[in-house]
Amino acid sequence: MSNYERKQVVEDKPQMRSMQIMSAAPMPLMPRSAPIANKIAPSRKAPQQVEGGWSVGPLSPLPPIYCLERTHLHVDDSAANVGDRIAECLRKESIAAVYHKNENLVDAETEDNVQFSIRLFEGKNGSVLVEVQKASGCCYSYCQAAKAVLRAAKGIRTPAKRRTFSIPPCVPKVSAEESEAATRDGLELAEQLLAKQQMDANLLAVESLVHLSKATENQCFTARCILSGQFQVKLLSLIDSFDSASGHDEIERDHLNMMKRHSLAILANCFAALERSGELVSLLQQQQELTSKGVVSALVSEVAAAGERPHDACQAANCLRTLLAASEETKRKAADLNACEAISQARHTGVCRHAALEDACTQLRTLL
Repeated sequence: MSNYERKQVVEDKPQMRSMQIMSAAPMPLMPRSAPIANKIAPSRKAPQQVEGGWSVGPLSPLPPIYCLERTHLHVDDSAANVGDRIAECLRKESIAAVYHKNENLVDAETEDNVQFSIRLFEGKNGSVLVEVQKASGCCYSYCQAAKAVLRAAKGIRTPAKRRTFSIPPCVPKVSAEESEAATRDGLELAEQLLAKQQMDANLLAVESLVHLSKATENQCFTARCILSGQFQVKLLSLIDSFDSASGHDEIERDHLNMMKRHSLAILANCFAALERSGELVSLLQQQQELTSKGVVSALVSEVAAAGERPHDACQAANCLRTLLAASEETKRKAADLNACEAISQARHTGVCRHAALEDACTQLRTLL
């Protein structure tokens, strides 16, 4: 190539151009071929007592535009049989349920406040489409509950014993002194959170106490610490003289209901731990506030409200069982409050809808 030709070569480089930035033109509206089906939110109503399980009505087909949850399946069986198996599964798993007969919808809630919905649709080739939709709560607990419901829908039995995992031998074990010190630190942290004004801090505190009270180590030490001092005052105040419908908005009512449920679970765990160790009678003699008429009345009232709050009634029945077995005076107080009638009604609710409540009331009834 000659020198003249080299001079004619133009270097390849970006060219600067001007442009005007304008807003995007609006997209033309496209006509819908079918309405979009909205997901049905879980109802906030209290669980209703159901005598004969789930009365399934005629199934509606799946809407053309509907986002199915991953937790769904098709069952080649009649809708009535599928509904009966799901209702029985909810009863055995002690999951509170509200049945919407006209919508083939069930709003369910587990003991640890995992809320989800179950709905039936008409599937392909005469099958039944079962959908489980999570609303709130722990994802792991929801997965376990959804698996149990879908297994029951297909007629597969849920394993009676849950799979557990042991600590590997390579993990170093702590001494009893270190374990007790860790428990004491956890209790101090829970006490600090419980003293705060924020609702989430208070809820985190009682959730921590629930886990500490049912831990496999230092149960008696934890129970003695919780059933005395500021913990006792706070827990008894939550289960006594509490009205969820007076002067609170919806968020505060939900918060106080959860605080009350956790408080009942903490007391039940502590009473059971001390009963197994044989220390409950002596502690009740020292802490007479635990068997006061106000506390017994609050527990009996909670058992009587099993139709509305079966989870709370179950924990209250567990508390009453240990207290009545340890104290004759508590038996007389419960008899004066007509506890037998409340226990019978709660047991009937448990037979229909809540297996754990049925077992608790059956044991409780033998003590009166």
